[in-house]
Amino acid sequence: MVRLLLGPIVRAAHRDRAAVFVETDAPCEVRIGPHSARTVTLRGHHYAFVAVEGLGPAATYTVELDGKQVWPAGDGFPPSVLRALPSDRLRLAFGSCRTILPEEDGDADRIDALREFAWRCASEGHEALPDVLVLLGDQVYADEGAPATRRFIRRRRTDDGPVGTQTHTFAEFAVLYREAWSDPAVRWLLSCVPTLMIFDDHEIIDNWNTSEPWLEEHQAKPWWRERVTNGLAAYWIYQHLGNFLPEERDADAAFAALRHGDESVAFDIFDTRATHGAHGTKGARWSYARELGPARLVILDSRDGRVLAGGQRHMLDDDEWELLESQVNAPAPYLLVGTSLPVLLPSAVHGLEQLVAAACAGRWGRVGARIGEEVRQAGQFNHWITFPESFTRILQLLRTAGDQDREGVIVLSGDVHFSYDARVRSWPDGTAPRTPTHQLVSSPLCHDLHGTLIGGVRALVSRPGEYVGRLAARAAGAPRTALQWGFESGPWLQNVISTLDLGPEGASVRFECTRTGGAPGERLEAVAEHRLT
Repeated sequence: MVRLLLGPIVRAAHRDRAAVFVETDAPCEVRIGPHSARTVTLRGHHYAFVAVEGLGPAATYTVELDGKQVWPAGDGFPPSVLRALPSDRLRLAFGSCRTILPEEDGDADRIDALREFAWRCASEGHEALPDVLVLLGDQVYADEGAPATRRFIRRRRTDDGPVGTQTHTFAEFAVLYREAWSDPAVRWLLSCVPTLMIFDDHEIIDNWNTSEPWLEEHQAKPWWRERVTNGLAAYWIYQHLGNFLPEERDADAAFAALRHGDESVAFDIFDTRATHGAHGTKGARWSYARELGPARLVILDSRDGRVLAGGQRHMLDDDEWELLESQVNAPAPYLLVGTSLPVLLPSAVHGLEQLVAAACAGRWGRVGARIGEEVRQAGQFNHWITFPESFTRILQLLRTAGDQDREGVIVLSGDVHFSYDARVRSWPDGTAPRTPTHQLVSSPLCHDLHGTLIGGVRALVSRPGEYVGRLAARAAGAPRTALQWGFESGPWLQNVISTLDLGPEGASVRFECTRTGGAPGERLEAVAEHRLT
């Protein structure tokens, strides 16, 4: 009998349509009600995307493999449901950065906010489910692995080589994804809520594509090409393809190859993408856009789409910019821009990253550039402000979006391991935004935050830290600007999951952090809830 290894996971939804992803242990036909799909095979692993249409109010469903029912799992959770998206409102949960950690008594940093959220939704019923879940990077940590994945690696190969216990082969990536999404509560949540995803660096390796020197150093390593090829292939099948509507997925060249049994052709495509390196991803765009009720959501690839070759430094390549520019003018009450890396940082961090970027660009000569590059990599200073032209360009696009007849422009991000709501108060020319424009950062879902990190962030967001940031920006030669933004709430240095509500009455956000005490589902505490528009 064919077994269900992972899923069902509800993916891209559009009005009354959704896709359901599963992984099985053998080729088979996957059926959900009247809808079915055959599995495709990649590196000996079997996957299916079942397109489900004609959705209405929440209705339960089952999964059959070759005619045998394998879901629900009978684990005590409510039946899984599929629902049409509402047209006039949206409840969107979001977060980023999730490691798999064993819990320890009295340590809130080891409580998984996504799991807590799932338990609470299960106890409160289907009405408590969000309409969409957006995961903004670092869904898995390939460079750190997870407990079961590390045990799998040690059984298969020695861990004293150059990659150690880092996830490296496609089989290891498959185990890592299954470990990340097989917790019973999380698995149930993913079986009910449409989920959209984008990677950040840890899906491949820490600091991925930080700079041209970083990339040149890694491309010279004998194991790098295999790592990035396997990592991209795993990301493609486990995360990216599920962001597509059926017609988009069928148009994907690698997926078409798999459907025709040409597995080697599909993998050659990833090998080619892996060698693009510092030249962006022309013809292989990871960014995408979705219509979600009253909102237009644009998810940007701010990692693999970078252009770093020949002294260039752009956060997005031309294809990615073209997508964003086309969506800025699309009619919708709300424009949501998802990018794993925040555009607006605390002012002290912003200024320090400007200083390091100026050093790397040669403001203080070759020695300064070398020191700057060391600091950039050590401090992971590779956010939007370290790509000055791209930073200016995205601000212009956000302003253009806000100058139209909209209710709000909202950027959703993660990465930095602290959370906040920052609001733009004036654009570079000193004028106030016509439309409320916010940066919402929700990070991490689950990560053991070390005291040094917490202390450093607290220092940077203090008044002395802001002063240091201004001095750093001046030293970098940054032009005086009237661009101003500030915290509406936060920052919080705890595991967190956040919820954005959009509707005719306006927009509001809720940040919930983990806390100790209580049963599963009771260990989330709202630290802020306020209106955005």
